[in-house]
Amino acid sequence: MNLTTEQIQLASLIDAHVSRYPDTGRGDEQLLVTLTDYLVAFKRILDSATLVQMDTLCQQYPGFYRLAMLLESLAQGIAEGEIEGPKVIDRGAAARTGYAVVVPLCPIMAESSC
Repeated sequence: MNLTTEQIQLASLIDAHVSRYPDTGRGDEQLLVTLTDYLVAFKRILDSATLVQMDTLCQQYPGFYRLAMLLESLAQGIAEGEIEGPKVIDRGAAARTGYAVVVPLCPIMAESSC
């Protein structure tokens, strides 16, 4: 299945950004605090790509694959209780809209870690 121009452009943008950080625990920490703008792009790809397209993007863009694996690891850690996720403060809003109003666990700052 062919990739769309948008998917290629967004994956390339993500790949270039992620590749700036070393593939280490410290590099992952540094990367996580810089992802705000790139998560929207990643979500656009998730919403538009088939599994085959995702596999192709992961094969062609190592930084995109690294981000996908990092986000999957974080989601799994939160689901299993190994990582404390953000606290939902308005469950009614979450039920009505599908979005939770959350309180971050710590401020996102480039020089600090939680």
